[in-house]
Amino acid sequence: MADGTRISAVVHTRDAAATLEVALRSLAWADEILVVDMASRDATMEIARRYATRVVETAIAPRVDGIRNRWADEASGEWVFVLDADESLADDAGAEIRRLVAEHGARHDAFAIPRFNSIAGQVMRGSGWYPDHQIRLFRKGTVRWSDTHHTPPEVV
Repeated sequence: MADGTRISAVVHTRDAAATLEVALRSLAWADEILVVDMASRDATMEIARRYATRVVETAIAPRVDGIRNRWADEASGEWVFVLDADESLADDAGAEIRRLVAEHGARHDAFAIPRFNSIAGQVMRGSGWYPDHQIRLFRKGTVRWSDTHHTPPEVV
């Protein structure tokens, strides 16, 4: 960022070759892209090495929550953006994320980002599925996931 604030993106993977390239391309604005792979058996690592600043391998875990905690702490940026390998951001997301940090980062440690959910190829726009706000952008060290399935993180 112009003010020197670095933003790292962390993406965890496991056999994500079908979706990973789109996810990583959508993070091109990040100062660092860290891909954390859990023993993929497809082309995930090859794709990750083409786009990521750093690629690390870790043991397979039953849930990604503990992996998010560990590797968000390893990111080099002051701010961390977490993205799943089967997600992607809009073209203007990087500029908006940088604006959020520049304008509000001194007062806030975490931001919930609205996202669309897709089920069987259908984007869900009703029944409480949108906006599905998820804490994905945070100052390093301020957000913790419990090691349970699909539990929102806690801002500490």
